[in-house]
Amino acid sequence: MKIDELFKDSEDSNVKENYYIGKVTQIFSDSIYIQFENLNTSSSRIFLGDYLCPGKVGEYVIIDNFPLPLVGKIEQIKLKDSDNVHQSLKNADDETIYPTSKIQIIGTVNIIDDEVKVEFDGFKVPELAQKVYVCSNKIVKAIDATLYRKKPEENNSISFCNFHNGDKFQIAVDDLYQQHLMIVGSTNSGKSTSALSIIDKSLKKGVKYLILDPTGEYSGSFDLCKNIDKYTLGEDLYVENGHIRITQWCDMIGTNNDSQPATLNKAIEGLKIQHRKKKKGVYEYIGKNISIVENEILGFENECENFDVSLLGKQIKEQSVEPERNNNIYKQSSFKLGPNMYLIDKINLLISDNDFIKIFNFTGKEKENKSLQSILDEFYENKNSLYINCSKINNINVMSVFISILIDTVFTNSLKLKERKSFIIYLDEAHRYMKNEVSKEALIRIAREGRKYGIFMNLTTQSPNDVPDILLSQIGTFLIHRLSHNSDIQTMLEFTKENVGLQYLGQGEAILTSVHLTQDVKIDVNKSKLTHKNNTPSLLNK
Repeated sequence: MKIDELFKDSEDSNVKENYYIGKVTQIFSDSIYIQFENLNTSSSRIFLGDYLCPGKVGEYVIIDNFPLPLVGKIEQIKLKDSDNVHQSLKNADDETIYPTSKIQIIGTVNIIDDEVKVEFDGFKVPELAQKVYVCSNKIVKAIDATLYRKKPEENNSISFCNFHNGDKFQIAVDDLYQQHLMIVGSTNSGKSTSALSIIDKSLKKGVKYLILDPTGEYSGSFDLCKNIDKYTLGEDLYVENGHIRITQWCDMIGTNNDSQPATLNKAIEGLKIQHRKKKKGVYEYIGKNISIVENEILGFENECENFDVSLLGKQIKEQSVEPERNNNIYKQSSFKLGPNMYLIDKINLLISDNDFIKIFNFTGKEKENKSLQSILDEFYENKNSLYINCSKINNINVMSVFISILIDTVFTNSLKLKERKSFIIYLDEAHRYMKNEVSKEALIRIAREGRKYGIFMNLTTQSPNDVPDILLSQIGTFLIHRLSHNSDIQTMLEFTKENVGLQYLGQGEAILTSVHLTQDVKIDVNKSKLTHKNNTPSLLNK
């Protein structure tokens, strides 16, 4: 196909010359360099209703080539740094200034059934000295149509944003989430607004969510939504302490890597034995026959059952024993009790923490409140989404363990099901929980294994540099808002080709990059009708 066929809409046979900008001067395996005819050809202009901006990074160009013309995207524009160029600029002699530009090849362009079609193929390159033209609106729309590796169908797609030129953008829900979604952006960049807009549109399509809100930002967002069950952790929702694994206990308490985990586990077993026997107080060692104690402990199967956590420190003291000389009974051992006192102090500090008391079965309101296990059972049985407000919990370690327990329970429930029921776990400010091993490992587990069980993940973060590489590598779609810290910018540049100044994106502007799209897209996110608490108070108190 000849390139002239792309410019046949006008009776003027020389119409394409108004789009001409220069020629190919350098060729690489996946990109080329062009030299503009002069500075005038790089200037913005309007022609036949097309707003042409060949001097802007991100604009599309078309390159003469056989057998099919090529389409590319401007990545860089520069002027030669010389005295002659400086003098020409000073004298406004634009005809003697020759800008150069780096072009990323996108694919080929053809006309099929009177319609412009672009095929994504970044491995083709033109010959030297081929002419280059800025794309008309018609060709730009054809390029946008090649954006999807698989064209989304209207009934399973959502539109939460527009292309930067104002045209509507839509994407299939499966493409957005199937390999997990991460929304990135600094404070006041529009990150939370984007998340809420996506959730709103997805809920209307029947997508099921499990929303964890650490800050309470969305506490009023779903008040008018009928198909969302809402709970507040520490008020009407608690976690049965029997579901806490020993590693999670160690994480909350901050045990060392020596004998403390084993000592703690032994104490928990003793208190569970008491609970099973329906006895109050600690499991007694002192003055008790050693053989009887050992047989009872060995015969105990450690199951997910509750126990009296308030006795944990006393239980460790009780089990700090040694055999009496010439007697088969236990006595208190000051040698063992001394090192255990540090562990007892840390346990007492934890169980006096209000956040811990609120969450782990200490309120005495178990009958009127619901346990995490029970609401997750309901979540799997019905079609409703689930929102959990976690803003009452300020202790990061306690909150991290809660996330770990929730994900453990979710996987356990999913394994029991014969038929997979897909849903999305949404976690705001995910970077908070990456320094804690149990929550970090839980989130990595979802990223790696969740898809097999229909568990998908939507994370938001203002600090992607704090998210482990192993988790980032599992994310298929990123929505990148403005970032200000250089380390965060460098982290995200590994996942996007759009080096367009992430620190200069406006509020609500973002770069969408996905394994399901042939190229990255600059978008403007539309606000949802759902509201959230994201306003910054004014310093002027009027």
